[in-house]
Amino acid sequence: MGFFMLQRFIFFLPLYHIIDEAYALTPDGQNSFKQEAIDRLITLSDELRNDIVIILDGYSQPMKKILQANDWLSVVFLLILY
Repeated sequence: MGFFMLQRFIFFLPLYHIIDEAYALTPDGQNSFKQEAIDRLITLSDELRNDIVIILDGYSQPMKKILQANDWLSVVFLLILY
């Protein structure tokens, strides 16, 4: 039931993004593109605060690492499901 409601909710929104395996964006110090992608994601979510839904999808343990890697991600993403 919850997934059906989420699909209906997303359908009526003007803009939404689902990022599968988002834990691949965890900064590792070697690839600056990962950090740039996270920075852009945060900027986008702030600029379009009322018009966008961003869903980060991935396994729970690696997703905890990405949320710990950047303090703003845990602030920007209001709902975290495990």
